[in-house]
Amino acid sequence: MLEKFQQILGYDNKKLNNKLKKNTIILFIKIILIAVVFTLLINKFFIFKANVPTASMAPNININDKLLVTRVYNLDTLQFGDIVVFYSKEFNEYMVKRLIGLPGDFISMDEGSLYVNGEYKRESYIQNVDDYTGKFKVPDEEYFFLGDNRLISLDSRLWDKTCVNGQDIIGIVRFRIYPFKNIGSIK
Repeated sequence: MLEKFQQILGYDNKKLNNKLKKNTIILFIKIILIAVVFTLLINKFFIFKANVPTASMAPNININDKLLVTRVYNLDTLQFGDIVVFYSKEFNEYMVKRLIGLPGDFISMDEGSLYVNGEYKRESYIQNVDDYTGKFKVPDEEYFFLGDNRLISLDSRLWDKTCVNGQDIIGIVRFRIYPFKNIGSIK
């Protein structure tokens, strides 16, 4: 009965099924394209993934850890102790280090003990302390970085150009996504 009624109205099940399949495929492609564009925009402007190539931040961040990093647009939000991704023009590579000195700060290290503007900074995240001694003045619009694994870290203490310009700071490390056994926020 339904078939006769459809014939009277001019319905063709085969044409309807083909049209439905075509519309479903088009909808599926649109959803995939929107998801890809959305993902690219998030990656470009908000969050990106970083890979750690060295042990300079061990044991807090290890070789081949995968990190989620939020982009920094306002340098005034940066604070002592933030773990930051930046581009080193001296080495032509991205680096992950701990932010120690802000513009205008005076950094002093005495046999591994750290002082910022004369105030001793207890660094509970450091396990491999060295006996480095030195003093640094952080210029305007620049930042001073150290690795957590001070014994092997190539950082502001040893660079030709001691500090990193704020324009080269990319983002703040927020979360470790790999290895799975260590998933979680990073301090």
